[in-house]
Amino acid sequence: MEEVVEIEPNHLTLKRTHPVSIALKKKSYLFRKMNLSKNSKMTYDVTSITENPELFKTIIDWLAKRYRAMGSDGPTHIIGIDSCGCYIAAPLALELGIPFVPMRRGVLTESDFIMEGENKKSLNPPLFVRNGSINSASRVALVDDFIANGRTMEAALDCVQVVGAKIVEAIVICEITELGGFKHIHEIYNYKDLRFVSLFRLHRVSDILYMPTKILSKI
Repeated sequence: MEEVVEIEPNHLTLKRTHPVSIALKKKSYLFRKMNLSKNSKMTYDVTSITENPELFKTIIDWLAKRYRAMGSDGPTHIIGIDSCGCYIAAPLALELGIPFVPMRRGVLTESDFIMEGENKKSLNPPLFVRNGSINSASRVALVDDFIANGRTMEAALDCVQVVGAKIVEAIVICEITELGGFKHIHEIYNYKDLRFVSLFRLHRVSDILYMPTKILSKI
């Protein structure tokens, strides 16, 4: 039985009736702030998964099954995008028995790390991976907790592209459809055919407030 549906070309999501999607929506009631400023926006908090061992294991098992089924076309490396994407990427890589590569933020010299391309305005601080952690023979899957406007994911893809590694797909737990992150990236020529997968979707972050019996976490 097909577990995912195609929203648009190369834009996939779990079926709403899939047990993983249902469980995620049921348990996803936590928020976090992007920063401490008064106007900081609320975002989905992946600890609603990590603090639920049964759900956590279910998600890792599903992702591992997906990538094992790809055989020789599957990823050789799992990249976790700083910082919350690493919470999912690290145990997934361990389950698959392949390297976990953290994509971090910071200010380090380009001689030590492969950083995102400089042909466009970059995030501050930039994203980077350790020099030598991936190469042109690598096949990578990028993992993050959620996607909003797509700028962080775009920077992560740029970073991987610097070394010419093949991107198998990019996968996120939660997709905020109102902000059009995947659409934004598909409009970039280099990524127009890249496959994206989300495990569940919200129209806007505030939608989660209206899910029955859920509470808003204290910030």
